Amino acid sequence: MSSILQRYVAKSYVSSWLLAMLVLSFVLSIGLVVKAAQLVVKGLPASFVLHFFWVSFPESLTFTVPLASLVSALLLFGRLSADGEVSAMRSCGVNIWRIMTPIVLFGIVLTAVSIYINSVVAPYGSKERHDLLNSTTRAKDLLKLLEPGHFIRNFNGVDIWFESRDGDILKNMIILEKMKSGATRETRCEEAVLETKGTDVIIDMHDVRITPFAEGQPGTATVKALRHTIHDAIQKRTWRRKVSDLENGEIAERIAEIDACADGDYGEVLTDEEKNKAIWKFARKVNRPVEALRQEHHDQAFAEAAPKVRSELITELSRRFAFGMAPLAFILLGMPLGIRTSRRESNIGIAISLCVMLVYYAFMIATKSIATMPEFRPHIVVWFPTLLCFAISAVLVRRNQ
Repeated sequence: MSSILQRYVAKSYVSSWLLAMLVLSFVLSIGLVVKAAQLVVKGLPASFVLHFFWVSFPESLTFTVPLASLVSALLLFGRLSADGEVSAMRSCGVNIWRIMTPIVLFGIVLTAVSIYINSVVAPYGSKERHDLLNSTTRAKDLLKLLEPGHFIRNFNGVDIWFESRDGDILKNMIILEKMKSGATRETRCEEAVLETKGTDVIIDMHDVRITPFAEGQPGTATVKALRHTIHDAIQKRTWRRKVSDLENGEIAERIAEIDACADGDYGEVLTDEEKNKAIWKFARKVNRPVEALRQEHHDQAFAEAAPKVRSELITELSRRFAFGMAPLAFILLGMPLGIRTSRRESNIGIAISLCVMLVYYAFMIATKSIATMPEFRPHIVVWFPTLLCFAISAVLVRRNQ
């Protein structure tokens, strides 16, 4: 009998989990769908948009897999309890928790999948998405990605801003560029059209006002039409990856490199971005000019930054494994919670799921704020919500025996 009940409960849970995954994936992907639709409206090719959606979707799985596990457990066992099936099993002398063994095994499989998604799939997808958006191999596609209302600072030292766009026509454009004297020249126009020629960006402007018109000629000049060329604006740019975008092997290598610097020469293992950030923070700390610190005392700045970088790296590594354990923890928590609620309405299970997830994710987000503070042991703190779920589930399981 127990094997029949195991198959019945396991089949019900897997069906509920698949449905929850479908619904949650759709809900969490609405923003992604809207972004993809915007790219289509801008005239980008379908292959580009599909590739963008494909590499962006895996990140949503880091949330949907644990949440679907919790929602399914709460809804299924809440229904079994409300329908009296749990009581019937107990009256027949059936060990309820033995019936749940297939679901726990399924949770272990989901945990392995979740760890793989957090460690490999999501970082790779994030890197591919940013590389895709930052790629300039198709200059026409790049120009279509320009957003109104934001300064674009990608064009060889020239800053561009425009209010709105009507197809290929950009409305109320402002161009800011540095002159040889160090002054900034401002060019405004009512309408402009951008096109590319090789690595250059050509801007055809109408109703133009320039301040100042040229070097040594202060004042404002107005012209009806003007063509402006930004030379070498289309260049191959690389995206600076964050710690959360590194794969586990890359994080482990960086930690090993920092640990190997026994002589304190951290300048060789820190990235340029980390070095610049370290110098800026050290400059504020000692109240010294940044440029002076680039020539002296930079080693001290790097030595102070290295432990913080290491803490952030090891915290991210711990977070991925702790977060990856969430599906199993939520299943073990959801089963006794579902039995104890004993309510026929499904909204109670969904409400409990949302509360648990909000608390869990809020704690995970909070640990990111202390990731660069090794004195707080953030790589250990990040495990607290997952271990707390296991502890609560153990207490509830024992009370429901």
